[in-house]
Amino acid sequence: MTGLAWLDELNARYGVTKIEPVFSQTLDPHTIQRRYPQRTKRAPPGATIPSLAYVYKLTLQQDTDLRQAIADYSAQPDVTYAQPNYLATTQGSGPMP
Repeated sequence: MTGLAWLDELNARYGVTKIEPVFSQTLDPHTIQRRYPQRTKRAPPGATIPSLAYVYKLTLQQDTDLRQAIADYSAQPDVTYAQPNYLATTQGSGPMP
């Protein structure tokens, strides 16, 4: 239970079995600027560093209507985006020479 009624209701509806943060460590903007000075210089003037502290991966039941779940989560004002966890693989013929 998260303590947010709308989220707990959606999680129950879609049988969420696991909630985990995508980013294990988030840094404040000052630490980022100090740690990566060259990279932050390339940012356009006035750009802000987004917080990744509230990005989560939800594990839903296998038989979930994923399109409907995404639509329902996305409709909430506290949700910036919801999308599938795309998995990509490459095809190859073996190790490179």
